[in-house]
Amino acid sequence: MNRREFFSATAFALSGVLAGCVDRPLGSEQDRPDPGDISIDGRLHNETNDPHTFDVTAETEDGYVLTDDSYEVPGGGTDRIPAVGVPGATQTFTIAVNETELSETITLDIEPTDEVVDGFVEIRYTPADEIELAVTPRSEFSERDSVPVLTGHTVSDAVVTPDVERFSDMDPWGVFLASQRIATEYFGDVDDADSDEVQAFIEETPFADGDRLVYVQAFAPEQCYKLELTEAPFIAENGLPVVETAVSRTASDDEECEESDTAVELLVRLSFDADGPPADVVTVRVSGATDNREEGFQIEAER
Repeated sequence: MNRREFFSATAFALSGVLAGCVDRPLGSEQDRPDPGDISIDGRLHNETNDPHTFDVTAETEDGYVLTDDSYEVPGGGTDRIPAVGVPGATQTFTIAVNETELSETITLDIEPTDEVVDGFVEIRYTPADEIELAVTPRSEFSERDSVPVLTGHTVSDAVVTPDVERFSDMDPWGVFLASQRIATEYFGDVDDADSDEVQAFIEETPFADGDRLVYVQAFAPEQCYKLELTEAPFIAENGLPVVETAVSRTASDDEECEESDTAVELLVRLSFDADGPPADVVTVRVSGATDNREEGFQIEAER
């Protein structure tokens, strides 16, 4: 397994399951490939001058749907889809852009490695209104092509809880936002005193240049706690941005604090080099939560 990681204080396990608020069991568990084997990403290349929507479906030979979604790609831009292929597998890709459609079954003739990405399925929409499909093994692209460049971060002074569904009421969770549209959808209708300040933070985020917002929520054992960064976000050896957080006590040791499971949250802007590849997955680590475990999970970017 070489794609994704999930860990606690007692064990480490690599996994392709992306944690967060997105519910996407796209195929049956019986037909699902080992998550660690889904090590080929997709790249959408819009070679026209106008923005276009790419409707993309990737299905295994056994009928498991790895992805079925729409992606807005600006004119002359490239977008990335995590985990669309298994090295050596035969898969069917169905793509639609405007009135053009392509469905093609191909074998992903790529050898798996210990790297986070073993290759790409390249999907191009050309100025001739044609869709082209190709496969690029890892040996044919450089680290610069595959790893986003983190240039800075900004912590929001205000946080509100986004209006989204989540899997658990007590486990740490979060969202990774890659467009102003989705950020406004999640935070825009929240009735909270800090809503205007959060909206201003969203509007100041240059999503078009590759910046992202990371929202994280965890749970503290008492009310006098907060969630904060323990160090500056960074790019890990596997090429993914990492946000390290901790649930920290705000009261002094001799001050009493009311015992109550309390939600604590954090909103961070991650800034990336606009000329580098987009950040499509972030690793979040939380220590000091209610059960005092260190937990890690990964979140796929939403657009």
